[in-house]
Amino acid sequence: NEALERLINRLAELNGEKRRRRARLGEMGTAIAALWTMLRVPPEEQRAFTENVRGLGMDTIRLGERELIRLHELKSEMIGKLIREQREQIAVLWEKTNATESEKASFRTYYEVNADEELTDDLLKKHEDYVEALNAKLEKIQPILDLIAKREAIIADRFELENLQKDPDRLKQRGASLTKQLMKEEKMSRRVKKELPKITHILERTLT
Repeated sequence: NEALERLINRLAELNGEKRRRRARLGEMGTAIAALWTMLRVPPEEQRAFTENVRGLGMDTIRLGERELIRLHELKSEMIGKLIREQREQIAVLWEKTNATESEKASFRTYYEVNADEELTDDLLKKHEDYVEALNAKLEKIQPILDLIAKREAIIADRFELENLQKDPDRLKQRGASLTKQLMKEEKMSRRVKKELPKITHILERTLT
C-alpha cells in the first residue's frame, strides 16, 4: 500500500510538473511570437528556433529563455526606432480620428521625448497602449466616418449634377452617348434625392 501510495504521489507530482512546464512554455511562446513580430525577426530565424523545440524538457525551457533574453537585448538596441514607428502610427491615427489639439496635447509629454536615456521600455509601452486606445476609438467611430465620407461624395455629385444641367450642349450628343449621359444624371439625381436626406438624418440622430 505504501509503495502504491508513493507511486500515485509521484505520478501526481510528475503531472503537476508537466502542467507547469506546459504553461511556462505557452507563456514564453506567446512572448517570443510578440517580440518576433515587433522586431520583424526574419522567418528563417523563426523557423530555425522552432525546429529545435522538442517536448517539455528543461532543454526546451532553457532554449526559450535564451531566445527571450536575445530578443529583449535586440529590443533594447532598437528601442528608439520602435518608439518612432509607434509615433508614426499615432500621427496617422490622430488624422484618421480627427483628433483635436487638446486630445493630442494629452500625449505630448511622451510624444516629444527624444533624449536617448529616456527612450525606455516604459515609454514604448505607453506609446503601444496609446496606439491601442486610438485604434479602439477609430473602430468605434469608423461607421460614422464612413457615413460622412459617403455624404460628402453625394454632395460632390449634387454640385456636378447642377453644373451639368447648366450646360445645354450636353443634350446635343447622339445615340449611345446621350443615353449614357442621361443615365448618369438620373443615377446622380436618385442618390441626391433619396440617399442624401437619409444619411443626413442618420448623422444628425447619431451626433446629437
